[in-house]
Amino acid sequence: MNLKDKKILLVGAASTTEAMIPFFLQRGALITVTDIKSANQLSSIKERFANQKISWEFGGFQEKSFFEADLIVPSPGVPLEVHPLAAAIKKSKTVLGDIELVSRHLKSSLVAVTGTNGKSTVVSLIGRLCQDYGLKTFVGGNIGRPLVNCLVPEPKDEKNQDSTELTGDINYRKIAEYGSDSDPRAFNFD
Repeated sequence: MNLKDKKILLVGAASTTEAMIPFFLQRGALITVTDIKSANQLSSIKERFANQKISWEFGGFQEKSFFEADLIVPSPGVPLEVHPLAAAIKKSKTVLGDIELVSRHLKSSLVAVTGTNGKSTVVSLIGRLCQDYGLKTFVGGNIGRPLVNCLVPEPKDEKNQDSTELTGDINYRKIAEYGSDSDPRAFNFD
């Protein structure tokens, strides 16, 4: 998926969006971040990327941005029914969840776990089994680390014993926990 010069709308300025920004910047995309919260409430994310060319829309969603975007990526916590996201979906705009988007850029295996209860436990168990078997493993998704960090490594946190520094083109196994059975963003892996 070529993202160069594509208009990307990131909906909801939460941790997943914050992790997605470097991914899109590295690929030459034109990014707009939109959130219903005020600029004051989201000043830290804006400050973090102050030197980057990003459009910011705070204090409410602007319908025009949804219809002009080539790709819309809502944060996992943003309901698909929220207007104008629902209207964009109805007009067949391309809307991808972060897990599906990342899966399209992976060069290795992905294990995704969905369901109502027990996802974190199952994902942690699978991750530990893969690690114990000697596989380089990234455990992420809603379990704490956005999956995109396996493509755009997060800075190593010396305080976090579970932090894995990922570099190069090593064949990593990806393990992700995502959403519930009723979330269509979890089921579009082709």
